[in-house]
Amino acid sequence: MLKLFSVHDNKAQYYMNPQTYRTQEEAIRAFRTACEQEGSQFATHGEDFTLLYIGDWDIDTGDINPIKPQPLANGAEFANNKLSEA
Repeated sequence: MLKLFSVHDNKAQYYMNPQTYRTQEEAIRAFRTACEQEGSQFATHGEDFTLLYIGDWDIDTGDINPIKPQPLANGAEFANNKLSEA
């Protein structure tokens, strides 16, 4: 079973394509990395983006179990800790 996540763009009012991760912590880490990447839209406008847990995907059956989106983090929490491009 994998967990489904999406980032909501609060300014443009849409949900980005879903992504799968094994845990919420893994999804938050990936979102944090995106928000800390200097020059990215997440780093530049962190307050506009919210990471949401949106359900589960059973990789054995293909079934998707959606849930009411649960906010996990806002980009503003991480955008000030920018990583330099290497």
